Amino acid sequence: MAALDVNVAAHDADMAATIVPHVEPPTRSFWRYRPELSRATPADRGAPVYFSASTLYFKPEGVSQFEEGLKRTRAISEKAQFPRTSSWFQLVNGGEGPAFYMSQPRWTWDDFEAPTPSFASVVDEALGKSLADDLRQSMSSAVRYSVSELTKARPDLSYEPAKK
Repeated sequence: MAALDVNVAAHDADMAATIVPHVEPPTRSFWRYRPELSRATPADRGAPVYFSASTLYFKPEGVSQFEEGLKRTRAISEKAQFPRTSSWFQLVNGGEGPAFYMSQPRWTWDDFEAPTPSFASVVDEALGKSLADDLRQSMSSAVRYSVSELTKARPDLSYEPAKK
């Protein structure tokens, strides 16, 4: 064990000298799934190949107005059976906040095309153009900035529990 301790110490010293100065320290974050804001993907769609994701960073005073707006748009989406689904997570600890993370599954590149009718049209029809514009303004004014990304699923690196 003493030899292992010496090897680990030498490795740590080498890492500290050659790698650590050139990388940002990782941030460990904890996110809470928000089912009341999310729309689950039907199980019959199978595993998505891609995920379109956005991290939204909020003004502290804007979180509740965004949540309320999201609940309204989710209800409209459910009622209209809008084809897009999303999973929403809220930052609990670790990282810049307040923040929410939204992930939308995509099975093919065609799924990146906007559906017809657009979600904006669906909301306009449900609320009327003026109220829909007010809702969009209320939600967007709560956001300080956002970051979007695209990820590809890696089944070879993923864990799926055994089906019973």
